[in-house]
Amino acid sequence: MKFKFHSIMSLVIMVGFLTVTSVQAQHEQHAGHNAPSKALKHKKKKTLTRRAKKRRTATGVTAHTRGKSHRQSGMHAGRHPFHHGAPTQQSATDSKRHEGHAVQPVQPAGKPMTEKPAGQQPAAEHQHQAPQQQPAAEHQQHQTANPQQQPAQPPSQPQHEGHKMEQPATQPAQQTDPSHMQHQQQTKPGEMKQMPGHDMSKMGSEPAGHDMSKMPGAHDMAAMMSTITGGPFKAMTAIGSGTSLQPSTTPGYMWQWMKGDWMIMGHGDLKVGLNHQGGPRGINKAESQNWFMLMAERQAGPGRLMLRGMFSAEPWTAPRRGFPELFQTGETFKGRPIIDAQHPHDLFMELAAAYNISLSEHVALNFYGGPVAEPALGPTAFMHRMSAAENPAAPLGHHWQDSTHITHGVLTAGITAWRFRIESSLFHGAEPDENRKDIEMGKLDSWSGRIWFTPTPDWSMQFSYGHLVHPEVLEPGNLTRMTSSISHNRSWDDGNWATSLIWGRNHEVHGNSNAYLLESTANFRDKNYLYTRMELVDKPGLLEENIFGRAGLDEFHPIGNGFELGDRFEQFFRVGAFTFGGVRDFVAASKLRVGIGADMTFYHVPDGLKPIYGSSPSSFHLFLRIRPGKMSH
Repeated sequence: MKFKFHSIMSLVIMVGFLTVTSVQAQHEQHAGHNAPSKALKHKKKKTLTRRAKKRRTATGVTAHTRGKSHRQSGMHAGRHPFHHGAPTQQSATDSKRHEGHAVQPVQPAGKPMTEKPAGQQPAAEHQHQAPQQQPAAEHQQHQTANPQQQPAQPPSQPQHEGHKMEQPATQPAQQTDPSHMQHQQQTKPGEMKQMPGHDMSKMGSEPAGHDMSKMPGAHDMAAMMSTITGGPFKAMTAIGSGTSLQPSTTPGYMWQWMKGDWMIMGHGDLKVGLNHQGGPRGINKAESQNWFMLMAERQAGPGRLMLRGMFSAEPWTAPRRGFPELFQTGETFKGRPIIDAQHPHDLFMELAAAYNISLSEHVALNFYGGPVAEPALGPTAFMHRMSAAENPAAPLGHHWQDSTHITHGVLTAGITAWRFRIESSLFHGAEPDENRKDIEMGKLDSWSGRIWFTPTPDWSMQFSYGHLVHPEVLEPGNLTRMTSSISHNRSWDDGNWATSLIWGRNHEVHGNSNAYLLESTANFRDKNYLYTRMELVDKPGLLEENIFGRAGLDEFHPIGNGFELGDRFEQFFRVGAFTFGGVRDFVAASKLRVGIGADMTFYHVPDGLKPIYGSSPSSFHLFLRIRPGKMSH
């Protein structure tokens, strides 16, 4: 009797220890730990052998007298809810308290559980079920399933309604005390607590098994950085201007937060500094290039709705006649063509909406448009390209490549399939007028088409073709534009290297003209940036007096209150510009980046322009740059 009592107590302690070990192993398995080592399996196998021998010894012992059984029942009343198949008052209370929260053991691998002979009764000390064996009832609530393969359960195993936890395959086939499990199932620090109504069997190490987006407050950064609007790789940072795409690995400098169902993003760029343009046609000016953009996205019906607004204070912060820039042309000031300067951008740079419907994992329908938007024509606009992000000057080929990024009236439809996006636009072809603070709506008289190819997250390529009706105020006729571009981004732990190669061609009444651009920006050791831009552009109008009154070789002819273009206005010259610069961030906080930068530009001047530009003019910028902090991926 004394031997039997100590054997039973040892067995109960052993079972408790094994149960604790099993629960901890199960939590570690859910946390992504590897399977138990061979040494641990061998140790458990030896333990199983010893326990099996003790069970056979205990099973062979005959039933004791009723009084002795009652004394033993008193010893285990706090642990066993059932004794000899009849529930006691204490066990009934425990059973009710633990209803729906039992533990289902699993037979060790390679040792199938066999049913006891009908005439053989289990030992009283280990009898946890009624003598009449009932088929196992199917649980109605969720279970915690072991990711490993489980052996089939015999019908003799009783099951409680509610909450079952299956032990790992290495756990011995031993019925465990519910009172022990009440303490052993307490959630430990760093472990996931089982919650009612959630299928814990689906919460493995694979994120696909658990939809965090449907849990309140579970919008982590990875989920916020993913959107169907971001092209084939569904990356938020791949979104460029309009419906254009950048490489998906492009870093994002933006603020991002949730407001109810809306995911809101704010980003922009502010540069303030000194602009010096050298040579006989140059001038010095203090200036500020700037823009700010808000985007808000949410689920709406079968798709994702994104609202976009982009604004600029350049109507007030640009020099009156534009930002000085040698050899730059495009648009007008007081009816005169802007020459040797970049026009300021409008107050409303974008007021548009995008709606994207996913048809399958790799196919989506894309819709976009608004009163101020960008048609499917050209690469990502220069202020959004990471390869041009640090450079304060617009490319000389802007009006050959991406000048339609501010268009008053756009409708675009397309489809994203696998690594491709094909899209087409209807839009108003005329460029914005000199009033930079209004919106000039007009007939959707122009069209364009574009195809994107993104073979990997590091690359984006496009080819586009468009027909623009009367785009220039001073130049008659329509324009046909073709563009092609390749953008690449290479990222590392504390930086990235973004590069773009762009070609644009305008076919007009007076012939074809081309613009070629190669630009690159390298961010290294987090706070340091080096950038370059090299261009060759066919430019007309450079023989005229420039917008700052510097004399040319041709003259405008006054007509009433206006003037007529000079005889040599349509003469083209191929000019080259080569810029090299750098920026150093002295504030690199999570929410804000502030840097100081400088660059210098050298030019290739054709012989026909040297009398008015000089043989080797140069220019430089000194500036302060402010923008949002870099987002972590």
